[in-house]
Amino acid sequence: MLTWFVPQMMLPNSTAAIAMTQKYVVLMVAHSRMDKATGINSYEDIAALEPKDQNGNMLAAVARNDLPPASVAMLAGLEAVLRQSLGAYGKGLKVFVFDKGDVDSCKKGQLSVQLAGETYTWETPFPGCSNAVGHDKSADRT
Repeated sequence: MLTWFVPQMMLPNSTAAIAMTQKYVVLMVAHSRMDKATGINSYEDIAALEPKDQNGNMLAAVARNDLPPASVAMLAGLEAVLRQSLGAYGKGLKVFVFDKGDVDSCKKGQLSVQLAGETYTWETPFPGCSNAVGHDKSADRT
């Protein structure tokens, strides 16, 4: 499972979450394997991801220590809720933050990430950009 959190996914009054997803590429990932004999899932520890923009340029990872305090708190809260509410699956989830570079969910482009031998690709712009909070509509007229 691989999810890219974009501003269009946030509630309009979630200004801190919107600001964070406008400034950074925030990815949540989990990779599990099921034991065929027991039916029990185990989760692989994913140490790093290497997302790339439409030109194949790798996005730079942003360390938690380099994020603003509000973003660190928001990520810690998200991870705690997921661990408590989703059990083993929630414990298998990991959140990564990257400098967005040229990636923007409201501009023409692409984000791709390789995970477990597959390439996951998002084509942008995402639906809902014209209504996105903080989206500069004049940038669409280039």
